[in-house]
Amino acid sequence: MNKALKWTLILVPVAVGGVVIYTQLKKYAVPSKIPVPTNSNGTLGQGAAAAVDQASGIPEATINTNNFPLKVGSNNKYVGELQDVLGVTIDNKFGPATQSALQEQAGVSQVASLAHLNSIEDLILQNDANTDAIAQKTSLSGSILSNYQNGASGGIAAASNITTLQDTNWIIVTQDPGSGNWIKGNSQIPLKAGTNLGTKYYVPYAVDAYSGNLIVYCNGGNILSALFGSNIGYWMADPNAISLT
Repeated sequence: MNKALKWTLILVPVAVGGVVIYTQLKKYAVPSKIPVPTNSNGTLGQGAAAAVDQASGIPEATINTNNFPLKVGSNNKYVGELQDVLGVTIDNKFGPATQSALQEQAGVSQVASLAHLNSIEDLILQNDANTDAIAQKTSLSGSILSNYQNGASGGIAAASNITTLQDTNWIIVTQDPGSGNWIKGNSQIPLKAGTNLGTKYYVPYAVDAYSGNLIVYCNGGNILSALFGSNIGYWMADPNAISLT
């Protein structure tokens, strides 16, 4: 047997064996990527995960399928997340109490998707912030009104002023005789910071329950009348922009 034939007989079985081993290993190898369905044009196909939930690492498409919509009977962590924002007991179970709070605060009875949940959370948090701001204004307006009334009973109201702390606009309002609500008109008075309005003419009158702003009654004060003509009536003032001095 010549040397060439000898090496051929040795190398051919080795090569064939290597191919067989590689083929078997490739069959059972773990893919490095999860296949993503695509359309013929290369765009993501139906069921493709466009985003991943940061907490679980699970594609949002899977989350939406398995956990949404959130409705009566749902039981998962996203219900607990919703309950936390709604301010109800957190037990991850969507029951009548959760549904009632959701309807009251967001105007819906169920949550369709993770994106819908995020938008509802943003809405509720914004409403809470607005509620807190109104409560703060109501408290401040009530304090100004109380201080004025206490001063009036002590005989010093005529010497007091409403002083503007910053540039601000007062808006004329009228009171609805039926509901008692204050309705804004079209007239506004721009006031510069440091303006002093004597409470002999500009009287703290009431607190607007809807906005928390202070209602001031003007009985014809000469300062604003000189600038804007007759301004007798009721005006809405931001209590953050004024002080009783």
